[in-house]
Amino acid sequence: MKKYFNIVYWAFVILMLSGVFMSTTKNYSSSLLLTVAILPGVIFAKFFLGDISFTNRWRGIYHLICLAMVVLLVEYLSILFVDLYLVS
Repeated sequence: MKKYFNIVYWAFVILMLSGVFMSTTKNYSSSLLLTVAILPGVIFAKFFLGDISFTNRWRGIYHLICLAMVVLLVEYLSILFVDLYLVS
């Protein structure tokens, strides 16, 4: 069961986030698509957050800001692409 925890966890996250996005879209499939589109940014942040070290405080803050900017860019691009797909 321990090896399937990540799969169950991300499936639960997808279902919960698509429920939250139901208020911004017209149907459940659109909210599910929006949820799946933002997951790369979330997984990217989760994967690289552990690599940031704060032994040198300023370098750690710099790396954290860079990670936040990259994740924000990935999120904006994915939401833009999904919006273009859903509107057209």
